[in-house]
Amino acid sequence: MVEEVTGGASLPDAVLDQIVEKTDGVPLFVEELTKTIIESGLVARANGHYELVAPVSDLVIPSTLRDSLMARLDRLSPVKEIAQIGACIGREFSHGLIAAVSALGDNELSIALNQLVESELVFRKGNPPDASYMFKHALVQSAAYESLLKARRHQLHTKIAHVIKESMPIVLDTEPELLAHHFTEAGDLDQAIPLWQKAGETAMLKSAMAEAGAHFTRGLELVKNTPEEPVWLERELALEIGLGNVRMLTMGWANPKTEEVFVRVGPLTEKVNKPDKIFPALHGMFTFYIVQGDQDASVGLGRRMLDIALDIGDETLEMVARRCLVNALCWRGHFQEIPEHYARVEQVFDVEKHARIVFDYGLDPMVEGGVYRAHSLWITGYPEQAMAVSDMKDDVARKLNHPFQLCQALGWGNFSYLYSGNLEVIEQRLEEMIPIADRYGFAPWIAAGDLFGGYVQNLHGDTEGGLARMGKGLELWEGIGCGAVVPYMKAWMAQISARLGDYGKAHTWLDEALSQIAKWNEEFHLAEIQRISGEIMLQESSDNGEKAAAAFRDAIGTAQSQNAKSWELRAATSLARLWQSQDKATEARDLLAPVYDWFTEGFDTADLMEAKALLDELN
Repeated sequence: MVEEVTGGASLPDAVLDQIVEKTDGVPLFVEELTKTIIESGLVARANGHYELVAPVSDLVIPSTLRDSLMARLDRLSPVKEIAQIGACIGREFSHGLIAAVSALGDNELSIALNQLVESELVFRKGNPPDASYMFKHALVQSAAYESLLKARRHQLHTKIAHVIKESMPIVLDTEPELLAHHFTEAGDLDQAIPLWQKAGETAMLKSAMAEAGAHFTRGLELVKNTPEEPVWLERELALEIGLGNVRMLTMGWANPKTEEVFVRVGPLTEKVNKPDKIFPALHGMFTFYIVQGDQDASVGLGRRMLDIALDIGDETLEMVARRCLVNALCWRGHFQEIPEHYARVEQVFDVEKHARIVFDYGLDPMVEGGVYRAHSLWITGYPEQAMAVSDMKDDVARKLNHPFQLCQALGWGNFSYLYSGNLEVIEQRLEEMIPIADRYGFAPWIAAGDLFGGYVQNLHGDTEGGLARMGKGLELWEGIGCGAVVPYMKAWMAQISARLGDYGKAHTWLDEALSQIAKWNEEFHLAEIQRISGEIMLQESSDNGEKAAAAFRDAIGTAQSQNAKSWELRAATSLARLWQSQDKATEARDLLAPVYDWFTEGFDTADLMEAKALLDELN
C-alpha cells in the first residue's frame, strides 16, 4: 500500500516501521501518513527509492489520522482556507457555491482548488464553473472543519446560508434541511427552527419517515434552548405534533414512544392557548387515545375540536373534527350520530382544495371517515350502502398517493367485507396492502395483515396455522401500544380456541375482551362478542343452554340500544336456532322474523341468507 502511494519507490525501513506501528493497518491512515512523510522534506527520492535527509529522530510522525490530515492541510495554505470553506458547505460542494462564499478572485480560487485536487484530498467532477468537488473521505472534511475557530465557522455558515437562500431559492422547497443545517451552525435559531419544521413536513410528503423524525427532533433540540415565550412555544408545539405524527405512522399510534410526545403536548396546549395552534395538538392527542382504546377521552377530544373549528369558521378543521367524531363514535358504539358528521364531510370535501389534510393530519377525511361510515352502515343494517362507501373511500385512497392512508383504507376497510363473509375480496386486499406495509415499515398494518390473514386462514380450514398467525399479529398490535379493536380480535381468538377444543383458553380470551370493553367503553363490537360468548358455551356443552340464551339476550339488548340491526340479526338468529333445538319453533320464528323483515337490502350476504334459511325451516 505504501509503495502504491510512492509509485513503487521504497521508504527506509525505519520510516516504514513507523508507518506500520502508527496506522495499525487502517488503509486511509496508511495512505495519508505516507503522503505526509513524503511532503515533510525529511526524505528525498533517489534512484527509485527514498532516503532520509535528516535523522529519524527529527521525523515527527502524527499519532492519529486526524493529525496526519491536519499536517497536510497546514502545509497547503491558502488551500487550507478553501478546504475549510468546502468543509462548511458539506462533503460535496459546487464550484459556483464556493466561489460565491470565498473572498478569493476567480484565478486565485482556481489555483487553490487545483492544488487541493492535486493533493488528492478532494476529487473533482466536471470542469469549472460547472465542476463539483467531493472530499476523499468524511474524515478529511471533518479535519478541515474542526480546524476552524467557532466564530469563523458561524461566519461561513451564515454566508453559505444566505448565498443558498438568495441564489438557489428552489432549495427552500426541495432541501430545506440544507438551509436549516447552515442556519443552525450559524447560531441563527430564528431561521433554523422553522426550517427544521419545514424539512420534517417535506420529508413526510415523500413518506421519508425516518428523515422526517430526525428533522423534527433536531428542531426540538434547538427550541429547548430558547426562552419560554409565545413564539417559541408555538414552534415547539408544531415540532412536537410533527414528531408525534411520524411516530404514530411508523411506531404505532399508541406506542410508548408516541405517548412520550403527547405527554409533552398536553401542557404545551395550555401554554399556547390559541385555538388554531392547539387544534393539531388536540388531533394528535385524539389519535393517541382512540388507538390506545380510551374511547370516552377520544369522543371528548373530537367534540372539543369540532367546537374550535366551528368557532373560528374553518371548514378544513371542521372536516378533520367531524372525521374524528365519525371514528370515535363508531368505536364507542354511538352509531346513530355518525350520519350527520359524515354527511357534512361529503358536502364540504374537495379533493384538490383539501389535498394537504392527509399530510397535515395523517388521515384523509373521506378515506378515514369512509372506513367508519362503512362500519356503521353495515352494523346498522345497510350492507350494500356499506360496500358502496367502502369502494368509494378505496378509490380516494388510491388517488392520494399516500401509502399509509392506502393501508388504512385496505386494512380497516376489511371489516365490512369480513362481516359480509366475502373472504376472496379480503385476500385480494391483503395482497395489495401487506407489501406496502412491509416496504414502509408500517407496524400497525403489518400487524393487521397477520390478524386478518390469520382469521381468513382459519376460515379456510387451517385452524392452528390461523391461530398462530393471529397471535403474532395481536402481539405486534398490542406491542406498539394499540388497544382499539383488541376486544374483537380476542373474541376471534376465543372462537378459534373453541374450535380446537381449548375452552379454558377461549373463556380467558372472552374475559379479557369484556374486561377491556368495561375499562375503555369500546362498545363497537360488544353485541357480537356477547353473541360469540353464547355460541362458545353451546359448543362446549349442550347443558349450557340457559347460559347461552342469556348471552344471546344480552347481545340483542345491546344491539337494540345501539340501533345495530346487523348485530341484532346475528344474535336473534343464534337464539332462534337454540330455541328451535328446544322445540320452541313459534318463539324462534316470532323473535327472528321481525328483525329479518326490517332489512331492505343485502339479502345475498351470509347473515341474511342464514336467517332466511332458518326462517324457512321454522315456517
